[in-house]
Amino acid sequence: MSAWEQVAGSKENDPIRLAESGEKQQWSFHGRIFDFECRSAPHKYQLIPNGVQLEMSIVESSGGDPAKPIQCAEVAIQAGDGAELLSDFDAFARINAEAKVRDIFAYAGKMVLALEELERLADPDAAAVDTKP
Repeated sequence: MSAWEQVAGSKENDPIRLAESGEKQQWSFHGRIFDFECRSAPHKYQLIPNGVQLEMSIVESSGGDPAKPIQCAEVAIQAGDGAELLSDFDAFARINAEAKVRDIFAYAGKMVLALEELERLADPDAAAVDTKP
């Protein structure tokens, strides 16, 4: 297994539609399962009145260390001009939200690969195989 595979949820990939529906998805990468969720909330920046934010998060739910799950979250904002709903996101905010989704999946994937490499280096048998000509 070398790529992300969806294991639960619809095939929807628009973060705004996912937030509007409230759907949570599960994805697998190298045998680890991650919960992916998008949701909306009023934005927290008081200097810009009116606005909505799209919160995206990915959290490891199985396959790794339960005491230290891999997790990452990002926020995309549409503020001002009476923006109050996710449907108020303009084209730039939508592109930004999609890029942030890619970023959190990339972060989680890189963490999995890094942990696998650390485990490999910590295994004396694996290190001996790597050093043989």
